Amino acid sequence: MSYESEADHIYVIDENDKYSEIRVMESSHDGSLQPFSQDFRVHGFDIFWDPSRPQDMTFMFVNHQMAHGAVSIFSYHRGSDHMVHVETVHSDLLHSPNNVLAMSKRAFYATNDMRFTKGIMRVIFSNARLPDGHVVYHSESGEFN
Repeated sequence: MSYESEADHIYVIDENDKYSEIRVMESSHDGSLQPFSQDFRVHGFDIFWDPSRPQDMTFMFVNHQMAHGAVSIFSYHRGSDHMVHVETVHSDLLHSPNNVLAMSKRAFYATNDMRFTKGIMRVIFSNARLPDGHVVYHSESGEFN
């Protein structure tokens, strides 16, 4: 299997240094769970805890998919052996995602670590170490700013 075709894995480590893998799943058309079918190449993540439901968490992963950068959102019930895909969000504004800050179950801030992802401008900015990262916001309604 080549590096490009391998998917990342999620593990939980407890206070006794015991770890277990959390399966990354998605709902099929009939509602049953199946393994996550999208590219899954994790770079950064954050967790949103709803104080009214402390056992339920929303994980947001910066996902460097082959086709584009994205943020993949999953729901997780504490103690479960799997998390379930909610949605994967991508936009032209999210072209080089580096990290994510969860604000709610759908809203987040994400950093892009570079403005230019290809060509001579990327080489110039990278080699000169010019600052060109920026922040984007994804709202509850699904809009990017």
